[in-house]
Amino acid sequence: MSNFSGKNNNMYNFHTITKYVRLFLFVLFIGFLAVPNYSCRSQKETKSQKETRIRIKKEAKKDKKEYNKAIKRHKKIQTKDTQKRMKKGKKSSLGQTPKRKKGFFARFFSKKEKCTAK
Repeated sequence: MSNFSGKNNNMYNFHTITKYVRLFLFVLFIGFLAVPNYSCRSQKETKSQKETRIRIKKEAKKDKKEYNKAIKRHKKIQTKDTQKRMKKGKKSSLGQTPKRKKGFFARFFSKKEKCTAK
């Protein structure tokens, strides 16, 4: 008799194959969940690193504040006509340099930051 008689042969049974495929996919999914995520952002920073980061932020904020004060002082000592020209020049320069992020593909295919902390 041939292998393909009226009986269902387990080797070619569709339900048996799908059962094994499901089991394989389930094990694969659980395997991906079990792998810990090691990335640069997930590492905790030490106390000294945190203090340094906070100090740098404060200094940057202070520098920006001083810079803005100097700009205001500079604008105040100009004549009205010069102030108008400066304002017009600022508006036209903002139109030439838009502050938007890069496109999706440019960001996706650009080089990523390397992890320096170990």
